[in-house]
Order: sequence, then C-alpha cells, then structure tokens
Amino acid sequence: MILASAYLRMFSSSQGTKSKLESSNDYINALTNALTKSTAEHLNGSKVSHLVEALRITLTNNPVSWVQDFGAKGLQLVLNLLNECYVSHRG
Repeated sequence: MILASAYLRMFSSSQGTKSKLESSNDYINALTNALTKSTAEHLNGSKVSHLVEALRITLTNNPVSWVQDFGAKGLQLVLNLLNECYVSHRG
C-alpha cells in the first residue's frame, strides 16, 4: 500500500492537480475526464499511462468491494480510453 500511495502522489503531481485518486468514483471521474480531453488534446500518452498504471496498482491493493464498486462502468471507461489511444496513435 505504501508503493501505491507514493505512485498516486507522483501521478497527482505530474497531472498538476492536488486531488487524490482514492475511491472508485475518483478513478471513474478521472477516466471520464481523460476521454473528454482526449478528443480535444489527442491523448497525452504519458498522462494516460500514469492513470492506467495508478489504477492497476489501486486495483491490486484494494479489497474486492472496491473493485466491485469500480465495476462494469469503470472497466468500460478503461476499454474506451485504451481504444481511443490505439485509434489516435495508429493514424
């Protein structure tokens, strides 16, 4: 859990935000924002990479109830984001 906290702090500082990604809703909002911004800014690869890596760490370090809260909506957003990255970089 210490590693996850350190990584999340690094992610937050690299994003220029002071908000923390802790709850499943925080991640769902971050993924939604990344998708919204992706059409305007053509997906910044390092930001998306940091977000997905932070989510991976969080999914492995939280209880099953957290993963269940993240659920199908969160998974669909991850898949949509990865698809946007693929399509935009396939060019």
